[in-house]
This record gives sequence, structure tokens and C-alpha cells, in this order.
Amino acid sequence: MSKVSNKQILEINQALKYIASQDIEAWYQIGRNIKKVEPIVTELSDSRQSIISKFVKKDADGNWLHKDEAKTQWDLGDDQAKADELWEETQKEERTVEFFTFGYEVLASTKLNPQAVTPLLDTVIVEK
Repeated sequence: MSKVSNKQILEINQALKYIASQDIEAWYQIGRNIKKVEPIVTELSDSRQSIISKFVKKDADGNWLHKDEAKTQWDLGDDQAKADELWEETQKEERTVEFFTFGYEVLASTKLNPQAVTPLLDTVIVEK
């Protein structure tokens, strides 16, 4: 069991997805951990949407407004700082997760970006 923050969960999820996109033999180990974090990631995504919906500006029909023409950011107006603060607090919350750990040897023959897999070290990938 590992005690990790929600932010770490999101980083672990990204690292697992990165490894899963590679040609690897550790499909079982990676898949098991993806199944462990997916419900948490979904919950965090819902929390983020809830924060946004609380502060987002809406048009007369209730449609959410974007901050830019490219429609890459929601317009939270003067409440942007409050929304950011709530999201930061959510990311800092800790939880206990039972990861399916495995030794780094399983990935020894796979060429991986060290920076991309760093979130997995000592939580998912361990020295056996």
C-alpha cells in the first residue's frame, strides 16, 4: 500500500499510459495498475468538472463560455483564482492505493523516457 496525493495519481496515470503506448512485455503489470487508477482518475476528473461548473461564466442559454476564440479555456472570470485554489487543494489530498508493484527488470529490455516513468518509481516500479 502506498500513500499518494491525487496529483501523484494523475502523474502515475500519465506514466502508465505512456508505457502502455510502447511495445512492452509488461502488459499485465501495466494493465493491472491502469485498472487500479482509472476509477480514481475518473473521480478527479468529475471533481475538476464540478469546480469549473461552479465558477464558469454562462451565456443567456446556460452554455459555458470560453476565454479564447480557440476554445481551449473556460471563462471563470474573477473566480479563476478560487477555482485554481480548490483544484490545488483537491490535488493535495492523499489516499492509500494498493498498486500492483513489480521490479524494474520487467522493463529492462524496453527503451523508455526516464522522465516520463519517474512517477512510477518506488510506487509501482520497485527494486525486488
